[in-house]
Amino acid sequence: MAHVRESGKPLREALADFLDAERSALLAAYVAGLESMSSPLIGDPESRPQLLAHADLTITDVMRSLRLGHPTIDEGYKLLAWDIGKTRAESRLHPRASLQAATCLADVTMNAAADYLSEHACGRELLVLVMRAVTESVIMRVHEASLAYSSQLLHDINAAHVDERRRIARELHDRVGSGLGVAHHQLELAEVYRTNPANAMNRVTLAHEAVQNAMLSTRSIVSDLRMDEQVHNLEKELTTLLETIAPDGVIMRLRVNGDEAWASRQVLAETFLIIREAVRNALAHGTPSMVLISVNIAPSQLHAMVEDDGGGFDLARARRSSGMGLTSMRERAELIGGRLMLTPVVNRGTYMELVVPLSEHRDG
Repeated sequence: MAHVRESGKPLREALADFLDAERSALLAAYVAGLESMSSPLIGDPESRPQLLAHADLTITDVMRSLRLGHPTIDEGYKLLAWDIGKTRAESRLHPRASLQAATCLADVTMNAAADYLSEHACGRELLVLVMRAVTESVIMRVHEASLAYSSQLLHDINAAHVDERRRIARELHDRVGSGLGVAHHQLELAEVYRTNPANAMNRVTLAHEAVQNAMLSTRSIVSDLRMDEQVHNLEKELTTLLETIAPDGVIMRLRVNGDEAWASRQVLAETFLIIREAVRNALAHGTPSMVLISVNIAPSQLHAMVEDDGGGFDLARARRSSGMGLTSMRERAELIGGRLMLTPVVNRGTYMELVVPLSEHRDG
């Protein structure tokens, strides 16, 4: 039986009217709560309007549930939830932020309902209904957003794989294929000039050099593909990397200090991949004359640095681009509990710093 106020209106309808009247105040309290917890969602220009729209629809779900007497949710919730999941995946906002926001919204709504019902001894049943309505609305929306989030990440991973295959195809064509083509052409000329031994030998020598260059290019490409191999000796792996990718005219220096046994294999492997990406970016985009790499390993901390004197880049523009390099570096750093800092200066080079605490990453 519905609880009735002295005015004659059912209490659950009166509570629904109250929540509707207090909608702006509830949204303001929601924003304040997110700001107090420094949620990245409230400061993101794309996520903020979606966040408020999501909260507004959840309040509407609670009002409708109160008027009907049972939890209900607008069937159109999936559209916004999918947009939210896609946007947050593209912005690389961690799902933890979404769960924190959902908890904050539930707290704000429940507190408002509890305050309104505090003067009514029969309000407990309605408070349970509000709790069920909030829970169903939030869970269903978060569930759909999570599906969209995962779908977008899979899309990005596939796009990255496609880009990598295209890169490998370009590398094979431009570096290996062209070298073998030169060697083949020189051998053909050697056959033509077989009556002139000196000229023919010169062609054979040029063919030999072209084949050697093609072999070096192949070694470099194969080294890039060794993604799944564990790094057992960071200094050795970095030395091999520099030997295979160092272009002519670029000074490259490596310094590794400390005992690598202080770091786990995972930390060493992720550090290698981060440094490799930083060096590749420097060589590919910065045209530097010098690249310096330093890794210092202490019992409590690994500190790595990559510095070049190339052209640098615009960090804000790079973050907006579709490239996965910087994102991958940051995600790898987070995976081992590290902190990655990039300081690019246009026309003056780039400084990358990685700091990883080691107390929780020992192999034992």
